[in-house]
Amino acid sequence: MDDVWNTEAWDDFIRSFPVSNNGSRLVLTTWLMNVALYAGSINCPHQMRLLDDDKDCELLSVEVFGKEYCCPLELEEIARKCRGLPLAIVLIGELLSKLDWTYDVWENVAENIYSITATAARCLEIPSLSYNHLGRRLKACFLYMAIFPEDYAIHVS
Repeated sequence: MDDVWNTEAWDDFIRSFPVSNNGSRLVLTTWLMNVALYAGSINCPHQMRLLDDDKDCELLSVEVFGKEYCCPLELEEIARKCRGLPLAIVLIGELLSKLDWTYDVWENVAENIYSITATAARCLEIPSLSYNHLGRRLKACFLYMAIFPEDYAIHVS
């Protein structure tokens, strides 16, 4: 379960899974340590660190060029503006990979990086809005369907 913001969301989610003690595992991501501790685990929660400048550039170059590449100065500036946040770097890198690789385009992205990442983040909120308005039974179905890739043919009997 990605990006859990409160304990109530975790409680709603976990109700969909029976307690069978069969060794199954769930992975939870959250920015909030109290949510991670509340969800419980045998191990201490793993705390991710923000990326440093070198890792920012490395990740951005992989997203843009498909491989690690010497980051041009314009991309280094864009990577720095992502402030070590891997999701922001991936979002921007995905956008840049679809655009012309020119300095003018990169400069435009660098100048508008905050509005670009904010718009992308708002787009990511749309599925959660749908989920929050579903009844308990439909939430379980929604979560089950989320395991299938986009445009995947689901064969049912």
